[in-house]
Amino acid sequence: MADQPFELAPAGAECEVKDLDQFWTPPWPTLALLENLGELGPKPTDTILEPCAGANGITSVLRSKGLLVNTGDIDPEMVERYGHHYTWDYASPPKSGGWDWGITNPPFNQGTAIVRRLLAECTRVAVLLRCTWGEPCLEEREPWEGRASLFDLDPPSRMIWIPRPTFGLPSGSFKGSTDSATCCWFIWGTPSNGGTETFWVHPRDVWRHVGQLALDLMEVP
Repeated sequence: MADQPFELAPAGAECEVKDLDQFWTPPWPTLALLENLGELGPKPTDTILEPCAGANGITSVLRSKGLLVNTGDIDPEMVERYGHHYTWDYASPPKSGGWDWGITNPPFNQGTAIVRRLLAECTRVAVLLRCTWGEPCLEEREPWEGRASLFDLDPPSRMIWIPRPTFGLPSGSFKGSTDSATCCWFIWGTPSNGGTETFWVHPRDVWRHVGQLALDLMEVP
């Protein structure tokens, strides 16, 4: 299936910083993920879950590649505004499997809990988080729930370091704030040689993706 155009910024989208730690994800990190994964990435026949879909920053890119994505969000307002399939609460009991991929940019402050939930429901998982999330730290109240325990029992199969993205919408198109952070894709379930494979995305690849986005937008009637 030929690539379909996707929205650079959803019409009317706002990126208000709430307690839910919501930020819109620009398109190029998702394009970089798909390019790095290549044949190991999601297929059109795969079932894909985007549980923190928000304003569809990641979803629109995946769908532009002919991928079928089921979306959810913990915020009922976002679910209604962007037509997500359901309200997804990471604290509710996980369902038993069923998804080929879970791909999302989760709130950093709930990243560990969301990753654990995705690993229980999905065969392969890719989450975009700050690089500092890779620190193997303990949780103060529940040490067995910390990232140290997660990485010890189930380390990522792949990490893709990307240049620092800016989260938010283009200047002047929203009310709220933006954030810029050094991020990495943490991936589980892809083949590896027994350890965590590490890759870096060069800034020139970012500009190549951004340039292609501009061409795609020019072709939209």
